[in-house]
Amino acid sequence: MTDEIENPVMLLRDPNNEPVKFVNDVAVVGHASGVINITFSTALFNPYSDGKIRTDMIVGARLRLDMAAAQSLRSRLNEMLEPNGKDKPN
Repeated sequence: MTDEIENPVMLLRDPNNEPVKFVNDVAVVGHASGVINITFSTALFNPYSDGKIRTDMIVGARLRLDMAAAQSLRSRLNEMLEPNGKDKPN
């Protein structure tokens, strides 16, 4: 066996311990000066004083990407979605 297989090297570190975010929807997209801005929303189920539970949408995460990162993200998402027969969103 080669040394690389016997002693694998971590290719991507996480020194800031970035949290994993779960989002339900893409709320807002925009671009300015070559930067893509995406705001995702997350559904929260909250009890109200009238005894009902309501779904409130809140900001779940924000991404800012340069064009190269946006194109890479699009390519990777297309690779994952197309083979699985997912319908295109409206």
